[in-house]
Amino acid sequence: AAAVVSAVSAVSAEAACAADAERAWNAKTAGLVVIGDEILKGKTADTNTIYAVQKLRAIGVEVRHVAVVGDVEADIVAEVTRQAGMGGFDLVITSGGVGPTHDDVTIRAVASALGQRVVFNQEMSKHIQEACGLTDKQLSPGQQKMAH
Repeated sequence: AAAVVSAVSAVSAEAACAADAERAWNAKTAGLVVIGDEILKGKTADTNTIYAVQKLRAIGVEVRHVAVVGDVEADIVAEVTRQAGMGGFDLVITSGGVGPTHDDVTIRAVASALGQRVVFNQEMSKHIQEACGLTDKQLSPGQQKMAH
């Protein structure tokens, strides 16, 4: 099984077991799951893939597969499950799809694919607060959702 890391969400000590963290640091192969309707519709250029591939190659990780999926929960679950299970990759990275909108399904979909539950992450909440220049009481419901 591959270690799965979201490029958007921080992996906390509570959320990741030591074995997954060690696999991620020692990864030699990776798969990428790029998520977003805006990429599939041509509204946004996928700059995350080239950035991730360059950074991963620089540290000796070979990217063997990249898949772009829309903001459809079943599609995200299927692709993350495929890459994390039988993809043969040491590491699977998800990118995009997470935002402060009420209809975002990415976090829930990735958790479902991994058989995990979604939990609030205080460390991520602090990162969002700092990035937005807000206090915890000022975070919108959408911003709070991103801390899960």
